[in-house]
Amino acid sequence: MEMKFEDIEVCEPEFEYTEEWLRKNTRLAGWLGLFQFSLITGGIYSIFTAIYSFFTYGLDNAFISLLNSLGLGGMAFYTVFLFLHRKPSALFFAKGYLLIIFLWNLLTILFDDYDSGSFGSWFLIARITIFCVLWFLYLTYSKRVKRAIPKVYRKVKLSDFCIMAAFTFIPMLTVVLAILNFC
Repeated sequence: MEMKFEDIEVCEPEFEYTEEWLRKNTRLAGWLGLFQFSLITGGIYSIFTAIYSFFTYGLDNAFISLLNSLGLGGMAFYTVFLFLHRKPSALFFAKGYLLIIFLWNLLTILFDDYDSGSFGSWFLIARITIFCVLWFLYLTYSKRVKRAIPKVYRKVKLSDFCIMAAFTFIPMLTVVLAILNFC
């Protein structure tokens, strides 16, 4: 008789989880599937924003936007890849991505005269910030997430920190450049 995930306690430390077993016995459906979809659409949006900025404003004027968009887009796609393959560091990257988006929007609210203070732009930034908080809470407390990537299976290696640093260096560099440009 084959063992299904429902037969195993979520926090049972004796069971040895593998990527293959998790891919076979868990699904990325429901809200977790919607989160994956939002990562993909966010990544595509970031890439198109970078291309649009480059062709509209040229490299000199769109350099910060180009770096930011490519870094965030790359991190979004990498996070989806990690979830699809049920890698132990998938949740680490998902929460890291949300944290970067949250901080970027917070800094935009604090330091940027975004679209000359138009209400629509402020509303968009506030809405994205609230969505980041809600997704972060979902990833932290959801049973589906705990089943897809169990706590005893989650591991973050030094290489994961290096990859995260590479992805976050680009957006954080743009934040520093934007603040220096603001001052």
